[in-house]
Amino acid sequence: MELPKNMRQLRLRAEITVRQAAQASGFSDDAWYKLERGERWVGSEQRLHDIARALSVHAWQLLVPQRSAVETAVSMDNESANAQPRATNSVQ
Repeated sequence: MELPKNMRQLRLRAEITVRQAAQASGFSDDAWYKLERGERWVGSEQRLHDIARALSVHAWQLLVPQRSAVETAVSMDNESANAQPRATNSVQ
């Protein structure tokens, strides 16, 4: 399951403490720790959105594998290199 790992990774990326994330999401510190360790489930879609808001991400980002910064940079470089020039419709 990706949620516990992603919560921790995204929290560290956001440079916030467990206490800050828990307070921003409405969870107790203990509940947040248990979520990050996979010992507790979110419970509802709304609570998933609360966690995402606390981490400044979209809810779906909590559920999919996170790419490393290196993978993201390489992917972005490849997408830029493979981008086709846009055709423009100019009327003369």
